[in-house]
Amino acid sequence: MGSDTDYWNAFDKQRVSQEYTISPKRFGLGVVGDPLQMLKTNISVGASHLELGFSGGGGKSSSQQPSPEMIGRDKRQEIRQLAKINKVTTSTHTHLGTTGLSGFEQNKFSEEKAAVNVQEVKKAIDFAAEATNGGAVVMHTGEFFRPISTFKEFEQYESEAKKAPIGLINKESGEVIGFNKDIELPMLMKKVKDKDGKVIDLEPLKEDVYNVKEEKFKIESIKFEEFETYYKNKKKDAKDEEIAMKFYEEYLAHDREHADSESKRLIDIAMGSKNKKEKFEALDNDLREGMTSQEVINVAKKHGFKSPQEQAMVTELAKNPDGIKDQINQLNREVIYYQEGAISQARQLEQIKKKTSNLMSLEKYGVDKSTDNMAKLGMYAYEKTKVAKPDKPIFVAPENVFPEWGYGSHPDELRKLVIGAREKMAKELEKKGMKRQQADVIAQDHIKATFDIAHANIWRKYFKAEEGMSFEEQEKSFNKWLISQVKSLAKDKVLGHIHVSDNFGYADEHLTLGEGNVPLDSFAKALKEVGFKDQIIVEGGAQGEGKFHEALTGAWERMGSSMTYKFSRSPQTWSDVQASWAGTPYGTRNLVGPYATSINQNFKFREGVPPLE
Repeated sequence: MGSDTDYWNAFDKQRVSQEYTISPKRFGLGVVGDPLQMLKTNISVGASHLELGFSGGGGKSSSQQPSPEMIGRDKRQEIRQLAKINKVTTSTHTHLGTTGLSGFEQNKFSEEKAAVNVQEVKKAIDFAAEATNGGAVVMHTGEFFRPISTFKEFEQYESEAKKAPIGLINKESGEVIGFNKDIELPMLMKKVKDKDGKVIDLEPLKEDVYNVKEEKFKIESIKFEEFETYYKNKKKDAKDEEIAMKFYEEYLAHDREHADSESKRLIDIAMGSKNKKEKFEALDNDLREGMTSQEVINVAKKHGFKSPQEQAMVTELAKNPDGIKDQINQLNREVIYYQEGAISQARQLEQIKKKTSNLMSLEKYGVDKSTDNMAKLGMYAYEKTKVAKPDKPIFVAPENVFPEWGYGSHPDELRKLVIGAREKMAKELEKKGMKRQQADVIAQDHIKATFDIAHANIWRKYFKAEEGMSFEEQEKSFNKWLISQVKSLAKDKVLGHIHVSDNFGYADEHLTLGEGNVPLDSFAKALKEVGFKDQIIVEGGAQGEGKFHEALTGAWERMGSSMTYKFSRSPQTWSDVQASWAGTPYGTRNLVGPYATSINQNFKFREGVPPLE
């Protein structure tokens, strides 16, 4: 029994131009909880597709918040059969708390964290292979931190582009190293500026660097922005990564020089104390009990104690039976103390050198980690598809999340992740003997992006208005940018799955379509233009208790469809539409929303059946 949600009432008014209408059959509903119960509940709403999501995972799950592995094989088969009988297709959403595949956490990249998240996605792929008819396995991106102002059209706060942190990473340890762009770097150099006041060169100071009168060094401070201009003037083809690393090297130069000089100073002191100790040890061997002061002095001279002060000290120490030995012990402690200090500074120097010798761009490192794991999951989805033989290939579907969650939320980042992962998967298939052309096709089938238009709409709050632009013009400009991103993702064959809901551009509120400011008409038109024909998943949450279904019925209504639909095994005929108001109805119609909830079970349609609960 399938739900037919085509246009069923001759008197219903379509709200949107037919040019922008999306067939209601293509709207699915995203649900979270027990997948079997969610399936049973929402079949009756009329959903032709359900995306089964999990709130349990990461080692935490319960009957109320199940994880994929809590759904056994019998239950998985029941889900698959129930969906098939009711002509409902299904897809899967990984545990909602699983974010990113790079392993980034607490200012470093963790292999353990990455492995945990990969396992969570594998659990969802396993579930999809046994319980669904294939399709998307959605997972959240959010790979690592990056400033909003990375993209010229946006900024999180005023002048962010000049202040935001720059991310580098020690590729050996995985530790993230960051510094703000507005940091000032002290240098014993003179800034040379052009007519516009931009730093184009740095020259050594010709005069004395120390001002005796003021008792201070003549130090110039240079900001990253100035250093960037200087370095690009010096090396025209310098990349941002190289400039950032050079600046950081200069930033660490003081610490490096201090550690180097301090290590040498301490080792000199230690060597001096060691030489003294050896002189006293030789002196102690030649001293005899009962020697006169002059005899002690003569022995002292023999062992290099030449000054009157040194000789007087030796004579005084010799009066005490343990005096010379005490001095030897004291000098030995000094040797150990200064040697340890020198070793500590030498270690610090090596650590500083390692920091600079193993540096690379945070983005390059993080994207490499993410695409490695995404490619592995694409391979896993491919292998599972071969075994399970679902109606459609199972594909890993990374989703753009909120701007603040970091890399992957911007459409350009989402594109890089998908294309990068496909490239690595194709190479892996080549290693297994597959021809590159076929490998590219398979990689494209098993790694596709989930584009959430509501998540992308949250970039609106960070959109920079051009000078003199009115609020209305700014809104139009943002909408134009947003729709261009949809078309670009489709053009690059990255777009594979769609999520829709509405909001006001501040947070992911999951409003019913049409209740916020997501440019739905333009979005629908763009999807039609690029030929996107797969399911579109509606996500609810703000509809209120008992009204979750309004997320779906609201989508039908907003996109120009009737609020009346039927269940039937038979195809639609003209008599159905004609009979919808004046004749004998062909199939059972159902109402949803406030109309349905206001009718009690004693009410009978003309078909003689009670209304759908």
